[in-house]
Amino acid sequence: PDVMAGQPDDARRASAMNALAHAAEALYAPGRNPVASLAAARAATLLARGVEAGGRDDLALGAVLAGYALGSAGFSLHHVLCQTVVRTCGTSHSITNAAVLPHVLAAMAGREPEAIAELAAALGVEPARLPERVAALAGDARLSGQGVGEADLDRVAHAALDRSELDALSPPPDRAELVAILRRAL
Repeated sequence: PDVMAGQPDDARRASAMNALAHAAEALYAPGRNPVASLAAARAATLLARGVEAGGRDDLALGAVLAGYALGSAGFSLHHVLCQTVVRTCGTSHSITNAAVLPHVLAAMAGREPEAIAELAAALGVEPARLPERVAALAGDARLSGQGVGEADLDRVAHAALDRSELDALSPPPDRAELVAILRRAL
């Protein structure tokens, strides 16, 4: 907790957004369950408060709860995309998560409106404002700041489509949707 809370603002925000991505994904991943959802919603509230107020205890407990929730529920679109970007482009894990999360949440709104509404409520906004709220929490995180460019997007999308976790989405994303999400994160 001291390391996370003692980071410079941009790094602390990125780490917190990585944890927030864990919480968000736990609400709509294939193994979601009531206990993971409760932990995820509480984690989201704590992480947002920790980012905005610099609260070490909020960041620490939020990160632990979010990690538990994701471990229980499994991966989905966000982690598939971010892990693929990190692996194929060599970007920072936390900054990649921070840059991509608002755009994945926008993409998930139509697929999982109840989960998105639950996350929005935990962050104190209407569901339509969730991507904007998360982007504000993330600060200036952009994939282009990590060296990712337009030429990388098709390769990342192609590699991500090999991940079985995407098959659980209804409907599963196609290459064009994945490229569009990543492009917005540039």
